[in-house]
Amino acid sequence: MIRIPKDVVEGARVPEDEFERIARVELATALYARGILSIGQARRLAGLTKWEFLEELAKRSVERHYTREELEDDLALVSDSSPLIHLSRIGRLGLLRELSSGKYWFPTRFTVRL
Repeated sequence: MIRIPKDVVEGARVPEDEFERIARVELATALYARGILSIGQARRLAGLTKWEFLEELAKRSVERHYTREELEDDLALVSDSSPLIHLSRIGRLGLLRELSSGKYWFPTRFTVRL
């Protein structure tokens, strides 16, 4: 449990009743960005849904850590007609690296660690 001195909360440039929420989101995004917390842990700390937390990461230009396990989970969720399934079947998942290179626009940046 982190205790924040009352004078720090009172001196912050945000309303006192919003300080805890803001501090949780800031701490969660910082710890996620440094690789200390997983996305699930960080979003729970922030008190946000996965999609809300992804939006916060995008606002702060925090790169998304995308693991092989998450990729496989995502592939399991998409239909057989999905382009990702097709790429997987023809052995071209490496194209995801190209997509994450910055040449193409996505709502949030991500990296693929295969």
